Amino acid sequence: MKTLIWVQHLLGMGHLMRAAALARALADKGIDTLLVSGGAVPSLVDSGAAKIATLPPCRAADVTFKVILDENDAPVTDAWWTERAARLNRIVDDFDPDVLITETFPFGRRRFRDELLPVIEKRRAARRQTMTVASVRDILVTATPEKDDWMVEAARRSYDLILIHGDPKTISFDDSFRRAADIMHLAEYTGYIVSASNVAAPPGDGVGEVIVSCGSGALGTSLFRATVGARALSNSAADLTWRMLAGYGISETLFGEIKDRAPAGMIIERARPDFMALLGRARLSINLGGYNTIMDVISTGVPSVIVPISAEGETEQEQRARLFAERGLVVCLPERDLTPQSLAAAADQAMALTPPPHGIDTAGINRSVEILVARYRAWADHGR
Repeated sequence: MKTLIWVQHLLGMGHLMRAAALARALADKGIDTLLVSGGAVPSLVDSGAAKIATLPPCRAADVTFKVILDENDAPVTDAWWTERAARLNRIVDDFDPDVLITETFPFGRRRFRDELLPVIEKRRAARRQTMTVASVRDILVTATPEKDDWMVEAARRSYDLILIHGDPKTISFDDSFRRAADIMHLAEYTGYIVSASNVAAPPGDGVGEVIVSCGSGALGTSLFRATVGARALSNSAADLTWRMLAGYGISETLFGEIKDRAPAGMIIERARPDFMALLGRARLSINLGGYNTIMDVISTGVPSVIVPISAEGETEQEQRARLFAERGLVVCLPERDLTPQSLAAAADQAMALTPPPHGIDTAGINRSVEILVARYRAWADHGR
């Protein structure tokens, strides 16, 4: 069951981290696995024994995702797209997978359809066919009816299985996707994917601290700037050590600016592979609202403030954060309402929070592997 996973991260690192976790779990089961990334894979990402291949890297110019930049920060060209599609085609041909997984696509990343769909259709039409799988989060960003229709058509035409990394008792796929019923015959819920990292933190780090994180990517400028002023305004956390973890996409200029402005009692450093261990020791965490981070927070039980990004068209983070806040698991402070004063107040509210047992299915990694193996065997036994 040779398995290839395609993933594209454009601003944050959440998509890559989740795909890498799946690749690692598959490789741990002895499955020959190749992770193909459309961007750089920093050492922070743990893909275990899985192989890694990279495509010409790109990123979004900003949170609107309307402009895609190449490795030289220039808008991508038609020639760039052609070269990248050809490279992906070569990688897939050389690896010759039995299973091809696309992370998010076709339920997002539609800009990359011209590199993915020809490869998928080529593999499906070949004498030795490939099972095609979509790997998708619990919530989709709200799209137009035209885009929803395109997603359904692409899924029904070109995919054999859709893995929804969520728990329908918590959030159902149709809460954010109006045409979910039209593809559910292809879908299975896996439960939420939680970081499987067991990297230990040095003695003392994180103990009783406030951990402030924006993930591993380029987001978080507004949160970091608000945090610098929030500590002194908090009634319950002003005497604690606040440790701010900046993603590797945060520029050195901004990183240096935050370090220069940070008051005594604040530690400023880059994102760390022992993030889960720090959360497990912390008194409070303050984080952006990405899928991976919220699930890390929920699994550790640390009282938390979640700051979902509020960019135009970005509905996914706030929807999830509000649903979890309604269950008493986190405090939600949308980015558009973020100030040092509001963050300090939210921190005080979270410090008084005792998160109840969450009852959420967080076995997404193991269940994803189990589903993939079982479905591939059934698919292969029936003559593909």
